[in-house]
Amino acid sequence: MVSQAEGRRPERPETIKTGMVIGILKEIEPAEPRCAMVPGNVPRLLRLGAEVRVESGLGHGCHFPDEAFALAGATIARERGALLAEADILLRVRKPHASELEAMRPECLYVSFLDPFKSPELLRKLAERGVSAISLEMLPRISRAQKMDALTSQANLAGYVAALLGRNMPARFSP
Repeated sequence: MVSQAEGRRPERPETIKTGMVIGILKEIEPAEPRCAMVPGNVPRLLRLGAEVRVESGLGHGCHFPDEAFALAGATIARERGALLAEADILLRVRKPHASELEAMRPECLYVSFLDPFKSPELLRKLAERGVSAISLEMLPRISRAQKMDALTSQANLAGYVAALLGRNMPARFSP
């Protein structure tokens, strides 16, 4: 093992099994192409000792096939209900549908955009179910939380897309 005094990171143990199940749900809204996880991030969670289960078809809108998630080490879940019932942490882009609330395991953590000011009834139902929730748009927009700032990252991405779309307009719009 190399010490930090030598300027390099100490080696990490390969994997410590925690028994925690992280479930990533696919989006069911037809106009939502985003997914809450990309295959490249699965190994990070595995190294922390979690089991990662992704719903079949998760990356369809982003052109990530199920095989990419499986090669990264995730388990492909074929049944949404089982994934909702077994996960300790649920990740998703959008808020849950009312029909999914009863299937969620009490004491799980649900992380997504929740639109809390427009969805107080949803928050009440999550609390009644015993589900903790993190609304990504409510994270503080400060330097320390910059890695988790979903609003800025999505706005940045929208800016790039707008520039590319604008460039494809007729020449009079983009000299």
